[in-house]
Amino acid sequence: MRLYVSVDLEGVAGVVAPAHLLSGDAYRQACEWMTEETVAVIEGARLGGATEIIINDAHEQMINLRLDRLPDGVEVITGRPKAYGMMAGIDHGFDVAFFLGYHGRQGSPSVLCHSYSSSTIARLQLNGQEIGEFTLNALLADHFGVPVGLVSGDQWLAEEIRTGWSGLELVMVKQAMGRQAAKTLLPCDARKRLRQAAQRVTEAWCAGKRWEKPKNWTAPWQLQVDFFSPAMAQVVAWMPLVRQHGENSVQLVMDDLATLFRAWQAILTLAGALKN
Repeated sequence: MRLYVSVDLEGVAGVVAPAHLLSGDAYRQACEWMTEETVAVIEGARLGGATEIIINDAHEQMINLRLDRLPDGVEVITGRPKAYGMMAGIDHGFDVAFFLGYHGRQGSPSVLCHSYSSSTIARLQLNGQEIGEFTLNALLADHFGVPVGLVSGDQWLAEEIRTGWSGLELVMVKQAMGRQAAKTLLPCDARKRLRQAAQRVTEAWCAGKRWEKPKNWTAPWQLQVDFFSPAMAQVVAWMPLVRQHGENSVQLVMDDLATLFRAWQAILTLAGALKN
């Protein structure tokens, strides 16, 4: 059983503040918690029958995981830029995907909520529905025939998932009490729950369980991106197939989800270059 794991940081137990995300002592501690949760998932997945595990570091500069702390035999995708970003390395060869340390979309009550970039993206809509990182990443996995079996984060991420996804395992490691506050499990308790959940999901797959495809999501794919700055929309609209839609927004329509995702990466990169 071949497992793909995308690991973000904001949804890790104990992580609640911007200081946890970029540099300094709090960031280094958060990276320890992130690494320990990843180790727990690897251990549980192996107990459940996973034979090959690929980990993708999916936060910010994507060099957060302590590689020397991970169990032998896994492979890690680290650094950036990389094709598909948070989903780098995903392909038809995986059986199941796990999303670890994820968070709610921009504008939700989730801890440290954002949609790919807190400094550029005010809102993302796909086919008229407001989405966050989970939905777009999970749809890309589905494009390659890979179901998402496990997701961890807070209760508002869980709410986003329940609107269109069924059957996957949700591990809530904290309860948001504000954008920078939460009632959180201790790291040791979060690891225990994640280890058990990873084992359950992989055992279920090995026993023949298969997950339903996501509901209400079909091509053509219309992505609308609302930026914080009109200048971002104006410049991004120079891209082929992208058109400006209002002062701060652009729209893009494609039939192929993987192509749309790559175009989205280019949009995000270009807008990010204008944020200063």
